[in-house]
Amino acid sequence: MLVTSCRLAFSLLRRLPSLRGVGVYGVGVCNLGTVAGGKYQQAHVSVTASADPSTTHPGQDEVKKSAALQLNFGNHKTAFKHKTTRELLRGLVVLHSCAVDTLVNHSHKLLSLGERLLGERLLGYMVAPFYNQFVAGDSGQELGVVSQRLASVGVRLMVAPMLETDVGEGHDARVSTAYQSLSMAERVEAVRVVAALLVEVGSDGHTTTSSHLLHPLQLKESDALELIDSLPRLYKLGAQCVLQDVVLAVDAEYTYTNPAINLLSLAMMKVFNNPTPIIWNTYQGYLKAGRENLEHDLGVVRALGGNVGFGAKLVRGAYLERERSLAQEKGYPDPVNNTYEDTAAVYTSMVEVMLQEVAAEAESRAVVVATHNEASVKHAAGRLEQLRLDPQAGNVVFGQVYGMAENISVPLAASGFLVFKSVPSGSMSEVMPYLSRRANENRAVLRGARRERQLLTRELLSRLPFSR
Repeated sequence: MLVTSCRLAFSLLRRLPSLRGVGVYGVGVCNLGTVAGGKYQQAHVSVTASADPSTTHPGQDEVKKSAALQLNFGNHKTAFKHKTTRELLRGLVVLHSCAVDTLVNHSHKLLSLGERLLGERLLGYMVAPFYNQFVAGDSGQELGVVSQRLASVGVRLMVAPMLETDVGEGHDARVSTAYQSLSMAERVEAVRVVAALLVEVGSDGHTTTSSHLLHPLQLKESDALELIDSLPRLYKLGAQCVLQDVVLAVDAEYTYTNPAINLLSLAMMKVFNNPTPIIWNTYQGYLKAGRENLEHDLGVVRALGGNVGFGAKLVRGAYLERERSLAQEKGYPDPVNNTYEDTAAVYTSMVEVMLQEVAAEAESRAVVVATHNEASVKHAAGRLEQLRLDPQAGNVVFGQVYGMAENISVPLAASGFLVFKSVPSGSMSEVMPYLSRRANENRAVLRGARRERQLLTRELLSRLPFSR
């Protein structure tokens, strides 16, 4: 995601136009390097895509007319028809466990303690239900199996490679502060400069020692050189995605690092979105400035000229508690919306902005509506129809987490919309700390999965012999 002192966090998904009529896509493997610590470590990133729903959902013209109105997220038989009884039991136990705050709060400590007392192998058996619930495996073959199963209900995979590392946040914050202090015109110039450097140092793999080239940012020389040092790896990442026709959706983080993430994401858009959106950035609806941040970056892209494409992943956000505690600790205004209803309103407005953008510039705009909120999904689906957007075009897609929200994903795909499941891929030792962190960040989502647990229970009861 960002240079040498932050986590590299992103998701990969196949662009949809290339999927029509091809059935299950083969696994694409690209060698990417982490941008952490200035070290280049090889990582195999597997990208799979499921069968084209246009081949599995006949009668598209009929579906288009009333798809949003027909959505039913309360039908357990439809939601879990592709799941075995064993998988349903596992899901029920795991989701109940994830709703226990004490367990989630201490999950990382429990993992560390368990490894010391039990060893990696025994611990692996204990945490296997959680791993299998939320992870698609550690190889292209395993991803392919999961992809085919999801394809049977019209859902695709959005792969989150395990390339995270966390080695401090000082550099991120300083780049963010430098970028945020600029005027709109200066930010556009900064994005242009970083994009030009990205091409210059990325095309030959050599970095420059001329820190003055980043003059719009007013960075210390050490920070400027650190940023420049990351650019060859970012270029390689973007170039591989263009080569393999894969979307790279960059994750958002905390408010004090997001400006730096936005800077590099926009620079990558300038280089690689010509005009098809290959690089997408993430925007958080739980922030008071959520819509403002989205519209600001759209303004930067327009000011860059040259028909630069823009893609957005719209999320509610996962850092609510941490953001509020930081604001209180450091004495600045709370950036988080005051109420749940305020967040819903901001998120809805962000969805509206992007749907209008897609309606106006279908070839150079794209959005993934990434939410587990049923009302938000139904609203977005309804607006997509009202704006007469093609739900199969690939520039408006929906996203949920693998292992959750089957009651949303499956009916949504069955109604003719494009749906992706965000899924981490990696070994158990790589993924479990990641899942622990994500569980802490998404406690509200996990606690709010009560409806899904109820539907799981109903489906399990319906499969018992005496219920027939």
